[in-house]
Amino acid sequence: MRRLSALIPAAALLAAPTAEAGGFRLPDVSAVGVAVANALVANPAEDGAIPLNPAAMSFQPGNGVVGGGTMLIDFGTEVTRAGSTVESDSNPWAVVPSFYVAHHIPDSIFTVGLNINAPFGLATRWPAGTFAATDPTLSRLRMVSINPNVSAKIGEHTAISIGPAHYRITEVVQDSATASLKGSGDETGYQLGVMHAEDDWSVGLSYRSQITVPVNGSLNGALPVSVDFQFPDLLQVGARYAITDRLAIEYDIERVGWSAYNESNIINKTTGATLSFSTHNWTDTTTHRLGLTYKLNDDTDLMFGFLDDRNPQPESRFSPRLPALDYRGYSVGFGYKVGQLRFVGAYQLLDFKDRNINNTAAFGTYGADGNGTAIYNGDYASYVHQIGLGISASF
Repeated sequence: MRRLSALIPAAALLAAPTAEAGGFRLPDVSAVGVAVANALVANPAEDGAIPLNPAAMSFQPGNGVVGGGTMLIDFGTEVTRAGSTVESDSNPWAVVPSFYVAHHIPDSIFTVGLNINAPFGLATRWPAGTFAATDPTLSRLRMVSINPNVSAKIGEHTAISIGPAHYRITEVVQDSATASLKGSGDETGYQLGVMHAEDDWSVGLSYRSQITVPVNGSLNGALPVSVDFQFPDLLQVGARYAITDRLAIEYDIERVGWSAYNESNIINKTTGATLSFSTHNWTDTTTHRLGLTYKLNDDTDLMFGFLDDRNPQPESRFSPRLPALDYRGYSVGFGYKVGQLRFVGAYQLLDFKDRNINNTAAFGTYGADGNGTAIYNGDYASYVHQIGLGISASF
């Protein structure tokens, strides 16, 4: 009886926490990344490229660099159903910090570094009664990525980096009108980077492995449960060309392996029984990124960016925990140097396409799983404003 009573409430919890872009990813982990739409994988000149492609460490001047920043994100989603519009209650201007440091080992080809950031996360809260009796209310994911790396300079023009990528989920909250799941967990994968810079051209590649984090927690504060949380692998390749001594352009293609996020099971840790099963069937996505940098003078840089992304969530398994939409992004920023310090400010607007969901499957078609059923039909719209603030220092 205990298992049966937990079945439907638990199923209502199994869907993704909402973020500001495709899937639940936060791709911009530096202020420079915000400014150039994260078209940085082939940029040897920007220390803000280090969190994305650690091979960039080998090209930094001096003994090394230390930097950090804060991304301020204002985002929200609304749904219109039967002529009535309801807005999700997301935290305005969520703060997403980042930190990176790199140090050249004297008299060697090696550079060591550390990146700490939050490449996935954020939250959505729907008012109770928006959808159905088992509707999702609060969805929240808080995590941190700890990524030490070593980069080796192969000759004058090429660098290769490798390091572990440790994901620590500090909090997962998946609430519905009838149940609450909370948990935490951690797991380790790896990251690889390659960069080649010669004359006016540079090319780069960054790969981060798929990581499945076992989350342990409780259902309704009492029943011990576990669920695996799948983070996608990330592959980004790009090329940068210095048109003049002042003007450079970069084009990147990114492939995100969202197909790893295909299903979720909530397991009773006491008995090993499956309390509920939910299907997502997400698909891999391709993002196109374009960045432009212009050196106004010795101390000031101007930066611009554009991106085009697609959502990974099929309509056949749509969930309002993540009403993913296709979008384009437009960004602008500047860098200003004072002595050994460099300050960066950036703004990005994500322009989402509205999405109409009109599924015919009735709730119960997939058991207690509401994903892809008519209870979530409606017209969905989203917005995102992002501000990036950063500071770095060479030493």
